[in-house]
Amino acid sequence: MKGIKDRGLFKINIKKLLFTSDDVMKILLADTEDTNMGTAQRKQLFDDHVKSHLFIDDTLSDKGAYIFFDCDIPAFYAQTKKCRIVVYCVCSRDLLDDFKMEGFVGNRADCLSQAIEAALLNPVAEKEFGIGDLTLEGVDIYNSKEHYGTIMVFETECFR
Repeated sequence: MKGIKDRGLFKINIKKLLFTSDDVMKILLADTEDTNMGTAQRKQLFDDHVKSHLFIDDTLSDKGAYIFFDCDIPAFYAQTKKCRIVVYCVCSRDLLDDFKMEGFVGNRADCLSQAIEAALLNPVAEKEFGIGDLTLEGVDIYNSKEHYGTIMVFETECFR
């Protein structure tokens, strides 16, 4: 595939994988009152908390957990290109330390980043990205006035 079309395809696949991950959904929607919501309501809440861009405005009005992500292509080679996925796992500061979930350790942002890692790096999901394995290349800290979290960077190779 030529050019940058993979960016859009990756975004579609990421949203699908995050939406179908029970762990990601439990952490994102832990503060909603209706735990028996229908698919349409669940999808709307997911869309409110997961964005396929990295614009994070410090005036987010709702407290909760959020995922922002985007894809870039930092290098083109003769027959392949490097594709990178950047994911921000962001939580309201006052909700950060009041969350626990079996199988996960750390604060809510830590748990969310672990769930995202599991959703994107499972053997079935990895086939959705590129020609090689999708790998987690690094994790950094996100810090703002109202929110705290992690910045995760994944990489893979694709045909040019």
